[in-house]
Amino acid sequence: MLVESDDQHPLLDLLDIRSSGEEGVQVQASSREDWQKEARKLELQGKAEQAEAIRSRILQDQTPPWPVFNARGVEELTRKIFIDQVVGNKWRQQLFEYAAFYDAPELSERLAVEGRFKPAGHFLAQRPRIVTNRLAAYSRRQFHEVWADCDRYGLEHRTPMNQTPLMAAARAGNVPLVEALLEKGARRDARDHLGRNAAHLALREAFAHPQFAQNALPALWTVLAPLSLDLRIGDRLVRLERHQAEYFLVQSIWALIPITPVEDLLVLGFNREVVEHAWEFLPEAVLPTFRKKRNYISAILARNEVQRDYAYNRHLFLRVVSGVYLLQPDLFLRDPEQDGQWKHWTHAHNLPFLEQHFPIGKAVLNRVLTIAQAPLDDSPASMRPIKNRKPTRTSRANPSGAPQKTIPETRGQNMTKTSEEKVMQRLIKMVNQVQDDAHPQKTSSNTQHAGTQAKRKTKKPASPDSEQLPLFEEGDDSSG
Repeated sequence: MLVESDDQHPLLDLLDIRSSGEEGVQVQASSREDWQKEARKLELQGKAEQAEAIRSRILQDQTPPWPVFNARGVEELTRKIFIDQVVGNKWRQQLFEYAAFYDAPELSERLAVEGRFKPAGHFLAQRPRIVTNRLAAYSRRQFHEVWADCDRYGLEHRTPMNQTPLMAAARAGNVPLVEALLEKGARRDARDHLGRNAAHLALREAFAHPQFAQNALPALWTVLAPLSLDLRIGDRLVRLERHQAEYFLVQSIWALIPITPVEDLLVLGFNREVVEHAWEFLPEAVLPTFRKKRNYISAILARNEVQRDYAYNRHLFLRVVSGVYLLQPDLFLRDPEQDGQWKHWTHAHNLPFLEQHFPIGKAVLNRVLTIAQAPLDDSPASMRPIKNRKPTRTSRANPSGAPQKTIPETRGQNMTKTSEEKVMQRLIKMVNQVQDDAHPQKTSSNTQHAGTQAKRKTKKPASPDSEQLPLFEEGDDSSG
């Protein structure tokens, strides 16, 4: 190729060189989708400043004009309604919709009684309509409205209910929209203010709706669930792979705990019956049938207790009383917002927020925080006085320790009639019952039973994911 500005020069004629015209060079401009993917790639590499520069200078993402009801937004609402006692129903309606969307009947009851907002007394009747309306744009087959918001406010913008478009689409069960958002680079690890990501929201929805579990969950779980889950237990890193039973159990518990009705004891902890009920309608593609059996669930819980002597023990759970478990006090999760940082599980779940804004279950939540003893700075276990931690008491509960009522006895129409005193009484009754069941009267066969237990300890433990799993029963305290 010869470059010459004067294509009429006589020398070119002598050399018999002819101009072939301008060489067409195609320049392909990067699309908005390409820049979104590049910003996400930089985030994964820990280059948050560069990613933010792309969003602000090139993508020019705007701030949504609507209020977002995250932890701070809910705090402002509750202050206006319950402390400042502002006049008008605008703020009360917003708080009611938040309570309905997040399945918080206790907050709705407080709004009806203390906030004098009558519609909140019809929580069960109004909740389906509110949830459907809030997810309407993410349930449709046409995505024009979603793409318009993403182009204007960014792929990770928050809806009024503090969910990203991916989280809202997952809860709506819209598999094509979820796949399209992931193709554009949406974050799987984005969480709401209660620590739940899109996979947790889909799982929680499947627990309550069998049709959702059968139709939408298999595809959603495949594309949303991470391949592994990293936990820091004390100073030890534990990685749970997606094919392991412990992985699905921890993810299920994480999806279940936030703002579950106090009478189900899921705010305090969980037991075999709770897990068994949640897994009842899950399809084979998500959870094999043999893992739904009660003996299998009991074994998974028991073999991962903090005090259990077992070769494959991952020390995930603390047994509060016989059969009732809690995520163990030294368990931390990766912080998706800060690369390389960890969060204590009570901070990741935002249990202090729940304790502050849900007074009906405050005593139960306070017990969880006391048992778990979350550090203020999420520092490594080696830097915290673990040795000074008081051992968990498992003796019979004292009925005289039940707290006093903190809310008026008056109840609105069709409202949940749960009070703090009733919750604690149910808890006390359950604790005493399981303690009685776990310590039967001594019989002459105790010697033979002890010999059987000694033989059991000498056996080599089976593979942790074997179908013949029941290594321990919930009431078996011999090795715990």
